[in-house]
Amino acid sequence: MGCGAWLVLQGLAAVTLTSVLMVTLPLAALAALATAIGSALQHARATVTHTENHYTGPVTQHVQHTEQTARGFLGRITHR
Repeated sequence: MGCGAWLVLQGLAAVTLTSVLMVTLPLAALAALATAIGSALQHARATVTHTENHYTGPVTQHVQHTEQTARGFLGRITHR
């Protein structure tokens, strides 16, 4: 057990860019793969459906326009 700990600590003491990349690249590849799979599943679920409504008889549409003005510390904001 002491020899294993010595080997681990010896490896940690000799940290180089190559060793850091060798450890992090597989983790980055797994994260990229998980992201790609998640994106593919999300796009597969999001199916676009087009709905057409056909009405028989008169159809009325009511539109209401409101205007609000907010006055505050920094100025005025008008919502139309």
